[in-house]
Amino acid sequence: MKKFLVVGFIVFVAIAVAAPAMAATKIDFSYGGVIRTRVFNQSNFSGLDGGDSLRWDYRMRLYLTFAASENLKLVTKFEVGDVVAGGPNTTGRVGADGKDIEVKNAYVDFNIPNGLLPLNLKAGTQGLVFFDSWVIDDDFTAAYLSSTVAGGGTKVGLGFIKAQEPNTFNSELDIDQYFVHVDYPCKPWFLSAIGFWQYGNGTAVSADPQTLNTPVVGVIQRTIDSEIDGPTNYFRRALLAPNSLRPAAFVKGGQNNLIDLGVTGKYKTDVWSAYLTFVKNLGSVDFKRYDEDGRAIDTVTSDYTGWMVDAGGSYYCGPWTFSLAGFYTSGPEEVESAFSGRRPNVDVDTFTYPLATSKYFSEIIGGGIFDNTAPSHDDLQWRGYGFPTNLWTVNLGAAWQVLPDTKLGFGYWYFSTAEDVISEVRGFNANGFLNVNLDTTIGHEFNLNLTQKVVDGLMLDVVGAYLITDDAYSSAIDEDDVFEIGARLQWSF
Repeated sequence: MKKFLVVGFIVFVAIAVAAPAMAATKIDFSYGGVIRTRVFNQSNFSGLDGGDSLRWDYRMRLYLTFAASENLKLVTKFEVGDVVAGGPNTTGRVGADGKDIEVKNAYVDFNIPNGLLPLNLKAGTQGLVFFDSWVIDDDFTAAYLSSTVAGGGTKVGLGFIKAQEPNTFNSELDIDQYFVHVDYPCKPWFLSAIGFWQYGNGTAVSADPQTLNTPVVGVIQRTIDSEIDGPTNYFRRALLAPNSLRPAAFVKGGQNNLIDLGVTGKYKTDVWSAYLTFVKNLGSVDFKRYDEDGRAIDTVTSDYTGWMVDAGGSYYCGPWTFSLAGFYTSGPEEVESAFSGRRPNVDVDTFTYPLATSKYFSEIIGGGIFDNTAPSHDDLQWRGYGFPTNLWTVNLGAAWQVLPDTKLGFGYWYFSTAEDVISEVRGFNANGFLNVNLDTTIGHEFNLNLTQKVVDGLMLDVVGAYLITDDAYSSAIDEDDVFEIGARLQWSF
């Protein structure tokens, strides 16, 4: 079925390109871009050497567009960086001869004359964002066909993304994505719905949280053994090898279908704004287990059952803005069974994502403007910035427009897990199973932001953030509080 869809889509594009050429007498050129430089200090962040980092970096993006007419244009985006000051083998080192130029976008954008509906096709490497990053938010090699119904403004779009194809002659590691969405603007309302299907073939993409990064890990091939992986990985090993908790075994991905169905609604006036978003994971993945000799043991089918909801609102009053928001992402159920000898629930209950997205929210756990890294559970039992899962939060915010070019912002975030996670590992009991403490409270985060216009669109952001950690922050016995402070200069042109 997948092959027929791809072939059919390619044939349609070929016919569209073969349509009568659109006249153009000249090529119009436009450009834009953004350049930023940041310096920041992060303390007690997981994933950093010693938990502390002092960093100075910069990044530049250039947008170049070549237009033959309003019906045809070529869009490109190039990036230099992130360049870390003093970084080895980069432009930031002494001599400044690193190779840091990246191609982020390169696609043709054209309207298709047909006499029926206005059709637009974007083909090539392009940025796609759906549902405020709750579904996808990244750059993809894709074909995206859309149509806006005249008069009403309703937009219907469908597309195909080739997320991964490492071997042209072997589809086992391919990751293919298909989507259809409908946007209906009706001021002061905006409504949208999406269906997104990711066919992961033989990869473990989305089933294993480690595959959500780009570039993606192709296939799970992990030894299931406590002496190799360490005790904090015991829970994940129990999920991947549910029939026997501590044998040496190998896990490979089988047929992998993740489906996302989502709806969102937004409301906005001069005084009030509000939004509500819901996304449900559907589909299933087959985990094929093998022994050390490569002989198949069995196949475990796991259903995708995760879900998320995000809601909030803001009130505008003179120079002040007040907001209340929060989101919930589901987590793994029946955690206790992984440590009691009972067969655990093998479904993927955590809310998971197609490859790939980048979801921002608070300054520390949510990545913020210093998205170098962000804390997460040391065994990924909960995760924040990028792809929040097994996480829920409530946020109170206030912003004060002190002067036309000066703005102060404050935010408080309470973070907790949807399901229990390991808060402490106390060794093995007499039956050979781990003694662990479980908890749900991650902590309280406070953000303070100053935004100041310097000159000619050059903006200065100064940020301070502090996270008071609680037991679910990690499996360490004592968790240190986390803080960061830094500044960013950014010019968009």
